[in-house]
Amino acid sequence: MANEVYDEDRRPLVHVAEDADALSAGLAAAFVEAAQRILMERPFFVVLPGGNSPMPLFGRLASDYRHELPWDKVRFAWADERWVPVSDRASNFAQARRGLFDPLGLDVRQVACPVPTELSAPGAAAAEYERRLRDVWAMSDGRPDWVLLGIGEDGHTASLFPGVRVDTGAWVVAVEDSPKPPPQRVTMTWTLLRRSRQLHIVATGPAKAAAVREARRAASDPVRFPLHGARRCEGEVHWWLDRAAAGEGDQSV
Repeated sequence: MANEVYDEDRRPLVHVAEDADALSAGLAAAFVEAAQRILMERPFFVVLPGGNSPMPLFGRLASDYRHELPWDKVRFAWADERWVPVSDRASNFAQARRGLFDPLGLDVRQVACPVPTELSAPGAAAAEYERRLRDVWAMSDGRPDWVLLGIGEDGHTASLFPGVRVDTGAWVVAVEDSPKPPPQRVTMTWTLLRRSRQLHIVATGPAKAAAVREARRAASDPVRFPLHGARRCEGEVHWWLDRAAAGEGDQSV
């Protein structure tokens, strides 16, 4: 499946859990299963989202699976980052450090490839981040093994927002006018995200139900619905939903 191109006839796998707790348990198990296969041969390359989406997963991994993986061989990057210092509590990197790296006792200098927000501007950081990712991921043919994305109530994912066209061959771009604060950010694009071997999209709660429905079922329009970029993913695509996000009476999942 690694060299296939996603099309409308190959449906993603949809996992619906009773609640957010059950969802995080299933997602953590899927992460560990994928990691164990790859880690027999090389490091496991992961892309994390920001916001609240990954926090239950972090808790599960740090508690239930802390002894199940050689964590020092997992390599983490971020789908997007706010233009704040890495020490800022609003930083996606800082959030992962608090929720996952520190509880696991990991040396972030070894396992993490954060967006270099210490540089002069988001554009410079985007170019340098892409350069670092190409170098770090060389042994995986420039492809992340396992990508996790969330979805906002407005349908955005990473820092790819509805109504904003991102036509570029770049893996990473700067965002100067995000509709959500802060306005300046750095984000991966679908040029990179669609290369993932496994792409996992997580959503919980009734507030996400409309965005999930449009992302899964509306006619393809990546500008209006950024997660439609997943329809061209080269690898597996998985949706992880609780029943509230899946929508009441949804019989297709």
